[in-house]
Amino acid sequence: TRLRTVTGVQTCALPIFALQRSVRHSTDKHQRADASLWLGRALGRLQRAHDAQEALLASVSWARDDPERLYALAEELIRVNGFDRSKALFERVVELAPRHAGALANLAMHAYSARELERAWELASSSLQIDAHQPVAQRVHGHLLHEFGDVKDAIVLYRGCLRGLQEERAYTPAQPVYESLLGALVYADVSDDELRASHEEWNVRFGVNPPPPRLPVRPRGDRPLRVGYVSPDYRNHAVAFFFEPLLHNHDERIVTPVLYSNTQKHDEITERIQAIATWRDVR
Repeated sequence: TRLRTVTGVQTCALPIFALQRSVRHSTDKHQRADASLWLGRALGRLQRAHDAQEALLASVSWARDDPERLYALAEELIRVNGFDRSKALFERVVELAPRHAGALANLAMHAYSARELERAWELASSSLQIDAHQPVAQRVHGHLLHEFGDVKDAIVLYRGCLRGLQEERAYTPAQPVYESLLGALVYADVSDDELRASHEEWNVRFGVNPPPPRLPVRPRGDRPLRVGYVSPDYRNHAVAFFFEPLLHNHDERIVTPVLYSNTQKHDEITERIQAIATWRDVR
């Protein structure tokens, strides 16, 4: 009866206490590793990322020669913002199991993050040769193809990655992959309707609840509506390319734009935009 009166977060203290005791008192190293893995997961769900990382790393010595347990630990480390600390574990998995598609794929992601693009391509290719539907390897190949200008094939890989994540319920979050897909679709030969539908699907899957309706904002009758724009990109940047025409086409009888600039490095485009409207430097 008392448990029903406390919050879910407080109730989580019960399995955490039990798991901590299991880690301390278990005599079997695999049981200890598993308990520490579940302890890390529980702490991670409570947003205690540092404690979760410590619990997971503590179990490495007990799972040192078990590639699947090490792989599960490395995956969970990424869940709790331990991406950098997961690399050594994936490398150890590959030492023990050279054809482990998941570990090769994650090492490809590490290489891509370090901008070691050739290495990333090789590792992702090796992973896909073992498992043609490995989602992390598909994601890495998608990123690389997108950067190389092969947007069409990148889209195929992103979509394959999303299917794989959904089917496997993998640890990799789907939202950044879907956003990479949206970025690629902008440059692809797709209709406006398809592009809009893709963004609306993103909103259904990942968007937040829309704000409640508000009364429309209308300018007072004696002056235009003042509209403030805040940006760090009033410079030679994609944002400025489409924003500058907007400024030129405001009807000054209706709108008075005010620019709040956090632009760190000014250039000739900064000066040009600065001359169009009221300027406020908020660096």
